[in-house]
Amino acid sequence: MQTKLAYYSAQGNREMNEDSVSVLEFGNSVLALVADGLGGHGGGAEASRCVIASVNADLQNKPISEVSVCNAIRSANAKIMATQQDGVRRQSTIALLWFDQKCAVAANVGDTRIYQFRGDQIIFQSVDHSTAQIAVMLGDLRAEQIRNISDRSSLVRAVGMAEELQIDTHHLEFRSGDRFLLCSDGFWEHITEQEMCYYLAHAENVKDWLRQMRDYVSVNGAEKTENNSAVVIGIE
Repeated sequence: MQTKLAYYSAQGNREMNEDSVSVLEFGNSVLALVADGLGGHGGGAEASRCVIASVNADLQNKPISEVSVCNAIRSANAKIMATQQDGVRRQSTIALLWFDQKCAVAANVGDTRIYQFRGDQIIFQSVDHSTAQIAVMLGDLRAEQIRNISDRSSLVRAVGMAEELQIDTHHLEFRSGDRFLLCSDGFWEHITEQEMCYYLAHAENVKDWLRQMRDYVSVNGAEKTENNSAVVIGIE
């Protein structure tokens, strides 16, 4: 198995970049992470960096498993909760994809998303942990409307929000030709799933795919671009 990788993180129009991105290759496995810090005043940036560093340290050189992933994210949550005593709000989302030649585990907390593409279709999409997503599940809102409502970023789960943390995990089957995308809300807010598929179909490789999507996000969200980050992975 070969993998092709591309990633970026941009500040957008914000005063600082509170997103963090990491892609590590160790042994035969790849661990990709995107975290979106919440809280402002630097607290979000601290939280996203803490999540990335803590999870990376806990998972390196371990066999891939959902248990290990959950333990690592909960350990990061405990570390962030321990820093909440000075009045600065430190919280972060996380999207994680960890895979080798045999298996892949995806995990997420918050509204940083994970997509899996096969051909011209999305075959997996993580579920946001937000009040907007709850409205979709209740039938009060269509999924495509999430991008346009004022409280879209109101989360019901985040690392650092509470002592007890629920984590969504999934075992994903993959094959040659599949593509993965992990992205913060500042990215997916400005590009629809149909547009992601369109640019994938017209891309020469994963780097070109990410470049096209990033350019689109930059133009489409020029007036209100938040921090925006993404990782793309191609399986060959």
